[in-house]
Amino acid sequence: MSDKFFLADVQMRRKRAQRHIADDATVDGQGSVEKTQLHLLGELLANEKLGVQRYERYGDVAADDRNKAVADGIAAHSAAAQIHVELIAERITALGGEADFSPAGLQSRNVVPGGPGKAFVDMVKEDMLTACIAMDTYREVIAYIADRDTSTRQLLQQILAGEELHARKMSHLLEGLSA
Repeated sequence: MSDKFFLADVQMRRKRAQRHIADDATVDGQGSVEKTQLHLLGELLANEKLGVQRYERYGDVAADDRNKAVADGIAAHSAAAQIHVELIAERITALGGEADFSPAGLQSRNVVPGGPGKAFVDMVKEDMLTACIAMDTYREVIAYIADRDTSTRQLLQQILAGEELHARKMSHLLEGLSA
């Protein structure tokens, strides 16, 4: 899968989330806020789950390169992303929704980059761009939720803080790889 397609898909998911937020602002129907919130959480869940898959791929490449410190760091972030998946899924359930882990649903959005011959440094650059888009998306969803649901807002703020820390670590990693 090409990098351009992957990035276009990430941006498309972000635009779809923005559209759902905008649609809710123009709909007066009962339950539209809850429906939009569940949909947005479902999108975040899919993004995190795809991130776990991406980090597993990165970890395999780093391990093949015999760079244990890098592989260990990626494994730690993969574990953190998996915790995000579980927390978002729990919140969806608490709000009366159902977390969608169906292989078909995830596979249809499986745009995990990489493949034979992809340079590890390019994977890290791609990850940093993806992290920036994810952080923007979390900020938009947090702003949408505002005071409607403080528990969900606090959960997403916690995840956003983890994403920001990850982006800083990947930036330092990239500096080390470029040196």
